[in-house]
Amino acid sequence: MNQLTELANLQHVLVLIFAAIFGLVFGSFGTVLATRILQDESVAGDASHCRNCGAKLGWRQNIPVISWLIQRGRCHACSARISVYYPLTEIGTAALFVAVANQGLSLAGLALLPLAVATMPLIWTDLTVYRLPNKITYGLMLVELAFALASWVTDANPQRLLTALACGLVPAFSMLVLSLVTRGGMGLGDVKLTVGIGFALGLSSVQAVAAGLVIGFIAGAIAAIAGMVLRRYSMKSALPFGPFLLIGAWISVLAGPHLQQLLVSPWTLQFS
Repeated sequence: MNQLTELANLQHVLVLIFAAIFGLVFGSFGTVLATRILQDESVAGDASHCRNCGAKLGWRQNIPVISWLIQRGRCHACSARISVYYPLTEIGTAALFVAVANQGLSLAGLALLPLAVATMPLIWTDLTVYRLPNKITYGLMLVELAFALASWVTDANPQRLLTALACGLVPAFSMLVLSLVTRGGMGLGDVKLTVGIGFALGLSSVQAVAAGLVIGFIAGAIAAIAGMVLRRYSMKSALPFGPFLLIGAWISVLAGPHLQQLLVSPWTLQFS
């Protein structure tokens, strides 16, 4: 019995190690994705290169995190500084992959991995240029829709598919109405992001989606109030809301059903 337990523990550790490695790789891809989209470059264009001198990066310069540390955050050719955003995105994506894998492998869990890949680039672009690029939000929607359709095949029952679709479309429609009423107070990028998040979390439960939205709106409200108190924002200032939606979604998923139930029960949202 002890040997079986040790074997199961070893398998779990190996799964987490592989999740971390894949997370670093996809995190590196995420940095390239966001950077090229913001520079209006082709995502599938030339090899990675230095933004300052144009020198192409070999495999030694493309090892996630390690290359940045070895080069001390500078280009190997011209010594220009390389933003700390790159290793932080890789580490952040790897951490999300590990957190998902730690909860066990399932279709609902695998559906969270595309969201993990998109999370750090979307947070970065929204905070820096107040944009949630369509190529990422639409891509996230399509991939998560594919997972929802896969659930129909594996379950031989359309219920989970219909639930995931509702979890994406209903909140997004509500936010679209809010955007129209407030005349842009809620960006359309946030609406599109909500669809992808809803599809991803909806495969787990409606509670996960509802709790994620509650956390996101509360966190956004707190940030807005704090910004006005510190006089960094005014009532007319643009506040990037995408990061709060993403943070709320991940807190909901990783904290689990207890927090979800605690947050949605006051509104009598009793979902199975």
